[in-house]
This record gives sequence, C-alpha cells and structure tokens, in this order.
Amino acid sequence: MAETKTEIEDDFAEYMPIMRSKSSISFQITQKDVCPLPLMKDMPESIYGAAMMAVIRSSQTFHNKSVHGISFCVFVGLALNVITQFYVLYCTKLYICVPAVSKVRRLYEAFHWDTFVDGQFSEEAWEHFSQAGELCQLPLSQPMFFFSILVVWTGTCWVDLVESFRYVRLWCNLKTAVSNKSVEIEKSEDAMLTTAAALRTKVAVVW
Repeated sequence: MAETKTEIEDDFAEYMPIMRSKSSISFQITQKDVCPLPLMKDMPESIYGAAMMAVIRSSQTFHNKSVHGISFCVFVGLALNVITQFYVLYCTKLYICVPAVSKVRRLYEAFHWDTFVDGQFSEEAWEHFSQAGELCQLPLSQPMFFFSILVVWTGTCWVDLVESFRYVRLWCNLKTAVSNKSVEIEKSEDAMLTTAAALRTKVAVVW
C-alpha cells in the first residue's frame, strides 16, 4: 500500500534532527581542521615552560625577593641546559664525527689505491679488495636507508619547531596590557590564564 504525502513528510521530519546533527558535527570537524591553533595552551612541561612562568611571575612582583630568587634559579637551569646541549654537540663532533670522517677518508683512499689501475676501475682488483665489506657499510652506499634516517630525524625536529612556533604565535597574539602592567592574569582554582602582556614581556619570553 502506497504511503500518503503526510506520512512521507512525517518520516522525513523524524530523520531531520539526525541529518542536522551529522552536518553540525561535520562542520565542527572541518572548522577544527581549518583552524588548528587553539586560543589557549598549557605551558610546556620543560625548562622552557618554567622560564616562561618565571618571566610572568617576576614581572608581576618587582619587590618579592623569593619570586626573583626562584626565577634566577630557573634561568640558571635554562643557561646550563643550553650550555650542555652545545657541549654535547661539541663532544659529538670531536669524539664521533671527526674520527669517523678520518676513517672513511682512509678507507676510500685505500679503495681508490687498490682497485683503480691506470685510472680505470678494475673488477679483478675489487674482488681481492680486503676492505670491501667495510666500504659497503658507508651510509652513502645505502641511499634508501640513509634517506629514511634523514626523514625520521627531520620529522622529529619539525614537531619541535611547530610546537615552538605555536607558542610564539600565541604570545604575539596576546592583547597589550593596560595601565603599565607587564602581564594581565585571570586566576581560577586550578589554573592561571595570561590574557594580556606588555611588549617587553613578549620580547623577553619569545627571545
């Protein structure tokens, strides 16, 4: 038996809220994808987040020695962190990179000396080359593996860079504090939200 026009309209009206709900969810997901940057973000749980917090607290209290003492300790820790990173890079270059480069150069020199006869590569000399296995272990001799390691390393660095750029953008987008205040803060029971900051505070944090 065919349905009347009224019955069809009733069925359509019954499913309308579901359709609207789905379209609303889809719009919210699309809007989130288009604007991924949140309006607020927690401080990073690292020495850099502690330094941001120290700048905010010290700029609020100019005469509180305990706050400035804590801030001083935080910045000493930040300086030690940076110095340690440069020291690790220096030691990596001195004790790992330089010996490895010297070894590779000696290996390639031996390869060139033993396998090239009158300026031409000799297959017979290559078959008798005693260090062939070591030569084939060089990164540039395995381009796919070398490229894969670079991609993973670049992706890891990119995640840290994106996180840093987000914090810089959030700080730059803060409103300018009024009444000569360094920062303006809204406090709640379990959080403290920075709503505005003076230009000098932004420069200190971003720098």
